[in-house]
Amino acid sequence: VPASSIGFLPPDEHMTAEHQAEIKAIVEQDIAAYDVMLHAMLPDYYWTGKQVQKLAYLCLIATKLLGKSAAVTSGCVGKLERALGCVVNHGECEKGPPALRYDESWGGVVSSGGLSGDLDDMISTDFGNALYNDHHYHFGYFVVSAAVLAYMQPQWAANKTNKAFVETLIRDVSTSADDDPHFPPFRSFSWMDGHSWSRGIIPSNDGKDAESVSEEMNWHFGLCMWGKVMGDSALEALGTTMLHMASASIREYFLMSPDNGNHPAAFVKNRVSGILFENKVDYATWFGDNTEYIHGIQMLPVTPALPLMRTREFVYHEWTDRLSDLPI
Repeated sequence: VPASSIGFLPPDEHMTAEHQAEIKAIVEQDIAAYDVMLHAMLPDYYWTGKQVQKLAYLCLIATKLLGKSAAVTSGCVGKLERALGCVVNHGECEKGPPALRYDESWGGVVSSGGLSGDLDDMISTDFGNALYNDHHYHFGYFVVSAAVLAYMQPQWAANKTNKAFVETLIRDVSTSADDDPHFPPFRSFSWMDGHSWSRGIIPSNDGKDAESVSEEMNWHFGLCMWGKVMGDSALEALGTTMLHMASASIREYFLMSPDNGNHPAAFVKNRVSGILFENKVDYATWFGDNTEYIHGIQMLPVTPALPLMRTREFVYHEWTDRLSDLPI
């Protein structure tokens, strides 16, 4: 599927009436149970972003199955507006991630929660956000969620504060302007390597690294969809280009089909690279060595952009060779 034809939701021509009824019941239940303060307002941007995008997709599915004017859908959109409002207007809510601050040294917006303490404290707080680690992962969830809300409630994006917040996140990670006085162009993305790198300015003998390529794809997907909803054809084209380039590179270096020639044959059998550094590769994750961790981190979040990198052939071999026998 070309990235230019991707929407918020995948095609549903194979969804039966029975499946629709089942999903509809689950969506209604999940939206009713979703408490913004309890579930979304967490003390860091990564986990907050995940929960906000989850809510955004509940709203999209409710719109699809129940209708935009349904009370359940309206209630969901209200919760999504509340969740994003807590982040955009820091201090408006009693809980949530720390305020973002502009860093004049490196030119970027960072979590203020990691701006104190020694280097170890800065690395461990908010997953190193203050040191520019994983900004494309963290902020991608908010850009996608904002695009969903702008699609469902255009007046939200017409608000100058809301629009400026989203576009500041975009500039922080992927400004394309060489003369932007506040942000460097393409902080995370390497046009030579064809994908993004994590680690920010954290020193490492093994160089920068990349682990969750599905979260990278979520960032590019967010650019594409925010540009599409806002009528910004240049940003939509940029997101589309980066989606295609990243997916091609990911299929070469991260998600390995049997004919992959970029890694040793014995390593290719793992089907995913794990953590790819500039100087080495580890079949592992930063949070554990379980097989389901190593593969699962390359699957989430699920969006229509995911099949660009996770082809039907790759999924078949990954399942057959590595996942089908797991006791889960």
